[in-house]
Amino acid sequence: MSASAFHAGRLSIDDLLSPVALSDLAVDLESPLLDAALQLARSPYQHLLVRSPDGQLAGVVSDADLLTFLARTGIDDLTSWKTRGVESAMPVRFRSPNDELSMTGDFPPRVATEAGCTIDCVPIIADGRLVGVQTTDDLLLSWSHMQTLIRSATTDELTTLTNRSTFQRRLTEEWDRSKLYNEPLALLLIDLDDFKAINDSQGHLAGDAVLAEFGVCLQRTLRLYDVVARFGGDEFVALCCNCDPSSVDAPIRRLLSAAHELPLPYRRGGFRISASIGAAIVTDGFDQLSTDALIAAADKSLYASKQAGRDCAHCVTLDGGTQTAPVLIGRGDETHGTACRQTQTVELAAPSSADK
Repeated sequence: MSASAFHAGRLSIDDLLSPVALSDLAVDLESPLLDAALQLARSPYQHLLVRSPDGQLAGVVSDADLLTFLARTGIDDLTSWKTRGVESAMPVRFRSPNDELSMTGDFPPRVATEAGCTIDCVPIIADGRLVGVQTTDDLLLSWSHMQTLIRSATTDELTTLTNRSTFQRRLTEEWDRSKLYNEPLALLLIDLDDFKAINDSQGHLAGDAVLAEFGVCLQRTLRLYDVVARFGGDEFVALCCNCDPSSVDAPIRRLLSAAHELPLPYRRGGFRISASIGAAIVTDGFDQLSTDALIAAADKSLYASKQAGRDCAHCVTLDGGTQTAPVLIGRGDETHGTACRQTQTVELAAPSSADK
């Protein structure tokens, strides 16, 4: 069926499902209730599609709907299961807005649903698959399709880390939680040093591989419940919950060393990967601060690390209206050798002669 037909609301089950699959997933309107019950009993699914004589989607019936019908009619009235159609147990009957018979309200009694109401519906199609049904006052979407959309909307495609917009939401949530339970909250800004030089000399594919590998190592180095995200470009951010100044040193030193352990594709030009880190920790006084103030303090620490020659980390502590000066935590050369060593080697095609 063409896309225009779908948009017009003409949804045909036969256009979406193969005949083999259709035999297990759908029954026709006016099919005896007993046939639907037997088909559901043989099927691994809990729902059956119901199609109209012209192949349109007429509704859905489930095993729960059949049990409800059984409870309403009584177990002694089994004759009705052979004589009454499946629409008797359908809670909702779909109809296409272009179905003139439906629009005029002259639906034959034998087709109109007895258990619920008749509603107009328009199918939602993505990549040739039915992913939802829109009615006049509701939207029903496939959860498996929604999971894919949610993952795409909340993660960074290159690194598979949380993206910036989702991180901002998580930061607000953790800020409120830390304020409620009076727990310290630490934010780390991590910047890969001289990353532009890697892109220029090694190529953008190599640069992308480094970003992806660093994202993996961030997840391995920090705690499972820490929130790690790509903040933009070659800058990453981590939110460490219930992490005070005395406990933030260890993960920061591991991160500095982890950057040295990253594989560098082609390894030409004597480049070594390193990172600069700026940390900010709120220990108290959340009412006098904001998430923007926390990010600004971490950015101040990051600037101090870059001014100190990069490949190092500084930290600022906030307590209400009081903020310490950036304090040096460590340098990458001092911590090298303690990092996560599980990083996989990046395999890329050798550069062309034009790149050499």
